[in-house]
Amino acid sequence: IESCLDEEEGNMTGITRGCALGTAALSIAALIGWLTNNLVLAAVNLRYIPMAPSTAIVFLLFSGGLWSAIGWGHAHWRRPAALAAIILGLTISILIFFRFFADASPDIERMLITNPPQLDLVPTGRMSPMTAVLFILSGASFLALLKKKPARSLVGVAGVAIALGALIVVFGYAYGARSEEHTSELQSH
Repeated sequence: IESCLDEEEGNMTGITRGCALGTAALSIAALIGWLTNNLVLAAVNLRYIPMAPSTAIVFLLFSGGLWSAIGWGHAHWRRPAALAAIILGLTISILIFFRFFADASPDIERMLITNPPQLDLVPTGRMSPMTAVLFILSGASFLALLKKKPARSLVGVAGVAIALGALIVVFGYAYGARSEEHTSELQSH
């Protein structure tokens, strides 16, 4: 862990901590939005699909895992805490991904929110298959980095795939994954 994510690797640790903290803050805001029925906290604005609670939870787990891995000092709990958070987030993502194709896995998302509002034909409060795939790749990459001898080339390839997938999601939002007609539906929930 020290060889991959420690300050000796460069000055990226502060940036990494800032990104992890920012991601955690946005995830907490999204969860508060769902808990208080104030979905503007879970979305960029009400014309966009809000972040699903399961997505916010996995983001929190991955942010916590990353923060644990690059924490200060040489505490013995850093690696186990990072592993636990990443494995739990990865497990949630895998279960949600397989739920799209088979009813065999438990419906974690229905446990979190039973009757979410819809935006056009898209149910809100559910992680998209693309997000689940990106989380699976991210979690697997992070686990690879936590190994004693990380497979940096595989992590690099996965990183490129994650970046491209994230760009597809961002372009989807920028070019039409919103709906002005159903803004009032989301506001009423």
